[in-house]
Amino acid sequence: AERKLEFENLNVSGGSTLGLIGLTSSLEEKATACAMLCSFANDIKEGYFPYVEATVKVMLPLMEYYLNDEVRKCAVSIMPTLLEITISAVKERKANETFLYNMFSTVTKKMLECTDREPDTEVLMDFVAGIQKCIQMAKPLGRKCINQDALEIIGKALLNLLGKSMQKIENLEKRKMRKDIDEEAVEKLDMKAEQEDHLSFMAADCIGTLIKSHRQAFLGTFDKLGRAIMLMLHPSRTALTRKYAVFIIDDLIEFIGADSGKYFRKIIPPLLRYAKDKDPALQQACVYGLAVSAEHGGETFNNYVNQSLKTLGEAITTNRKIPNATDDVKSATDNAISAFAKTCKFRGSRIDLSKALPAFLHWLPLEVDESEAGNVYSIFCSLVESNNKHLLGENMNFLPQVVKILVMVCGTTMIDQNMTGRMMRLVVNINKRIPKNALQALKARLPGPVKEKMAKILAHCNK
Repeated sequence: AERKLEFENLNVSGGSTLGLIGLTSSLEEKATACAMLCSFANDIKEGYFPYVEATVKVMLPLMEYYLNDEVRKCAVSIMPTLLEITISAVKERKANETFLYNMFSTVTKKMLECTDREPDTEVLMDFVAGIQKCIQMAKPLGRKCINQDALEIIGKALLNLLGKSMQKIENLEKRKMRKDIDEEAVEKLDMKAEQEDHLSFMAADCIGTLIKSHRQAFLGTFDKLGRAIMLMLHPSRTALTRKYAVFIIDDLIEFIGADSGKYFRKIIPPLLRYAKDKDPALQQACVYGLAVSAEHGGETFNNYVNQSLKTLGEAITTNRKIPNATDDVKSATDNAISAFAKTCKFRGSRIDLSKALPAFLHWLPLEVDESEAGNVYSIFCSLVESNNKHLLGENMNFLPQVVKILVMVCGTTMIDQNMTGRMMRLVVNINKRIPKNALQALKARLPGPVKEKMAKILAHCNK
């Protein structure tokens, strides 16, 4: 039978690959041609602009080409590149902004429609990644590309996708509970659940990208979506579902700042409740939310400061009592200590630092979370450098513990070279500044290995 063109009137000079996609009935050839287009667009960049419109016309329908997963993946992955090329063309006045806005609207609308119908989880991940990249590409022109209506539509679609994925995970877990299931079947269900979990993370992260790119403009969208997010936080929902709802709330507070305070009456209580949850991932997300609230939450958070500090202290104390705690628990604990330290730093006038800072010192050092170590030890060093009386204690009673932390942490993988240098200078200064008798008494209270390492630090700095 004669092969028929699927797309006509392309009129692309040199666009033989575009023509091949339309002509071929071979799945393999079509997938190869799509991959070649992706490669061309990525390699040629701005030089590919003359073919952008034709490529969009060809690739857009292929997002629903269910005979071949690779074709759909290519159709999605090329769109952010085409958008980037078009943005460059607009900047160079080779295209007008209307063309760009129409293209962005058409592409994202199609992607959102396809996420609702896409049967394959792996391909769905590509769709969400594609949407996120398009949002990131359009950031400089953001609100012109994504108006308030579009913002709500994208946010709602992603939230629906997140909800569906969470439901699939719950169903997979129920299937694992069947008595007649074997180990191989359980392993397959676990793999599917892991895929859905990753998809859920991507959807929540994509909503976070909308918040980051639109800031205060997202508040109107949250007014519409907030109820669905709050339902995800209900105690009856799984820890996983609650965690992803908290991710969205964390981004809302961090990137919208004080203006997010109007929601605190609803969103802070769940953060406080689940900051002591037995699930370490949910706990970590919540204590991070309390940390960004302390830093960015404006005056409204003052109403929750002492309750937050109390909750963080209880979470840290409980976790530290767990025998053979996993790294996930230790990471949640480190994040809680970081949140505690940030609360002391940014809300110090609202709390009793004479009790809070000795507790903070007692919980150091951190155990596993290198990403939080920089913030925590920066706050710690600033307190030491300023001779903070609450940290050092009456008559410098806590100085041995301060020196112990400085020496123990110096040169470890938990901190970078700059922080190591800062801590070493503090050790040297303490050694120089305090009287001999006091120095001897201090060293007498240090464990042997700490004294040995301190001597090496001093020797190194005196070279």
